[in-house]
Amino acid sequence: MADTAPGSARQRLGRQLAGYRRAAGHSQQTFAALVRYTRSSIANVETGRQCPPRAFWVQCDELLGTGGMLAAGHDAHIAEVQLQQRVTAQRLSPLGEVSAATMSPYASAAPGLAEPPAVPRSLIRDMAVSNEFPVPEPADPATHAIPARAELLLRLVYKLDAEQGGNALLAPVAQYVARLAPHAETDPDRHLHTFGQLSQLAGWLALESNQHGAARRYWSTAVYAAHEADDPALAAGVLAYMNLQDTYRLRAKSALSLARTAFETADGSTTPLVRTMLATRLARANAALGNKAASLRALDRARTAFAAAAPTPEPLWAGYVDEVELAAQEGACYLEPRMSREARQAIGRALRLLDQNAPHRVRDAVHYLARLAKCHLIEYDVDGACAVAGDALARATALGSARVATRLDDFRSALEPFGSSRAVRTFRDQHAAATAR
Repeated sequence: MADTAPGSARQRLGRQLAGYRRAAGHSQQTFAALVRYTRSSIANVETGRQCPPRAFWVQCDELLGTGGMLAAGHDAHIAEVQLQQRVTAQRLSPLGEVSAATMSPYASAAPGLAEPPAVPRSLIRDMAVSNEFPVPEPADPATHAIPARAELLLRLVYKLDAEQGGNALLAPVAQYVARLAPHAETDPDRHLHTFGQLSQLAGWLALESNQHGAARRYWSTAVYAAHEADDPALAAGVLAYMNLQDTYRLRAKSALSLARTAFETADGSTTPLVRTMLATRLARANAALGNKAASLRALDRARTAFAAAAPTPEPLWAGYVDEVELAAQEGACYLEPRMSREARQAIGRALRLLDQNAPHRVRDAVHYLARLAKCHLIEYDVDGACAVAGDALARATALGSARVATRLDDFRSALEPFGSSRAVRTFRDQHAAATAR
């Protein structure tokens, strides 16, 4: 069972630093020189005997490319110290019991809509998101059913996300994450892994809604939960989502660092589809930096991993990785070095496979069409680009996806150098009408 005492939190944070330091190839001596600490101080930090200020952890994140996770871990440690102080004060106070929000170190990491109401723990069972996915009180024997109910929720949300986009799904999932937090705290052996998977999903939906800060906070929580639950594949998957976020935000160096860390975290023990996904993330990150050869090598790794896929259990969160996704990621990689012919072929294959095998994945179709439109624009086929983008825009009206809307906004901006031909004017009018709704 995970220990939530502050001293234990320091030790966990120290172990994470040691792991990332070793993964980056630094000895304690060389890393100490980089952060201007003594080697003995680094040893004390890594064993939990010393906890430096937040600025130290921010510097470590920058040096190790860990996407803010160490600073987030420091914040969680401070929150646990403050929590213990509040609980101690509460025990000495006649004012009653501590609220569920106060008792849970996980709830404090839940952003925005995910913050639970400050209600007594005895009312947790009344905080169910819906009748389909109730979360009973910790003492209720029905808590054994929470992982099964959460799996149903995961399956449903992943399906709806692909069909409709994630904007409307964030609020209920965020509420469920917040309400599961006390169970993850009181019974981590049973619920922490489920909590990590749902936090990963909430982060994805926040990214889908262009809520980047919320996405990062959810993922920091998910990485912590994955490490504590001893699931390196889940930890790697969360890091890969962080990498994707930085890819979208044009933070190419950070994206590559996160992709590499995800690969190292997985440690070769993951399933074929997870390895496929991690390799495509590495390929895209290299492509964004112009590392064409490294990108193509990573794509070869992805194809090899996918070829090894068999009818064996895969994590639910990796279920989207299929032949369609692989072809689409190949196309995205080819776009960066402007290999437009290869990109068109790969994206065209992805669209055909999508129509044949998964026509319900509307959001994917819109994304792929937006990339195909970019291919045409690279080749100065403005009419073809606008026609394809118009198709994407028409399909996007059925979606609730801020991320997709941003892609189409980007395409409209990319038309600026191409004047005001009839095709350009038509697309601009279509885009204006769609965004005015």
